[in-house]
Amino acid sequence: MRLMWLLVSLFLTLLMAYLNSVALTHFLYWKYEWYDIMMHFLGGLSIASLVGALVPAHRLKLFMAFSLLAFVLWEVFELFNGVAREQNYIADTVLDVIMDSVGAVVVYLGLINTLWRSK
Repeated sequence: MRLMWLLVSLFLTLLMAYLNSVALTHFLYWKYEWYDIMMHFLGGLSIASLVGALVPAHRLKLFMAFSLLAFVLWEVFELFNGVAREQNYIADTVLDVIMDSVGAVVVYLGLINTLWRSK
């Protein structure tokens, strides 16, 4: 079952890489504000499925801590690489982390019904 969650994470990561390359080619981040929101939701799904597959058992605090750490580190990466939008950086960052977290909640619900289901 862990392998399935690792494969889900891999698939979502490859999907995000493809969608990101399309977005950069066609300036979709600048044309459509919702595109960044969607990408952060997918990022939350991807990171949380990886974290969920690696956490040894149903440990909500550990799952949340590692997921949130990854989300915040991504925002720091965006800041230091000039991806952040200057005029509304704080609001954008808060929305990004919220969408990452929504993706993580979706994965968590899937994990407690599959990998972490009590026997």
